[in-house]
Amino acid sequence: MEYDLKRLTDLTGISLSQLGLAEGTTAEGFRYALMGYLTEVSKQGSPNPVGRPQKKVNIHQLRAEVLKDFGQNLMATIQKRPRDDTQPITIPTKRLIELAQIVEGETSQSGLFKIGAIESLQSSIARGKKSLGLGHSWLPKT
Repeated sequence: MEYDLKRLTDLTGISLSQLGLAEGTTAEGFRYALMGYLTEVSKQGSPNPVGRPQKKVNIHQLRAEVLKDFGQNLMATIQKRPRDDTQPITIPTKRLIELAQIVEGETSQSGLFKIGAIESLQSSIARGKKSLGLGHSWLPKT
């Protein structure tokens, strides 16, 4: 019996004192204590993060996704075809932003495209496209 306990402590690398057990504990008692110990250790998360909390939504990706959706709908309307996400968007990004700003202003939408200059929106969308893995024509890079 003591041999089984020694094998278990060697195998797990956890000593009896870490589990709050004393000499003379049975192998079955060790197993139950080990299960409780592992359950408690798994409940403990990482320590509190340091610094400013990260935003849950990446605004660059959100802008890129919304503009891609807007562009696909616009292309389907212009070409009088059903929407097809495998077709490239041929409208330049700058023009898409301008159109999205007009639509957003008229419909009082979320305000994704209300910030200052178009150049800053273009760079934001470029970062979003890069993180989403989209190429120049808004299709996934191969």
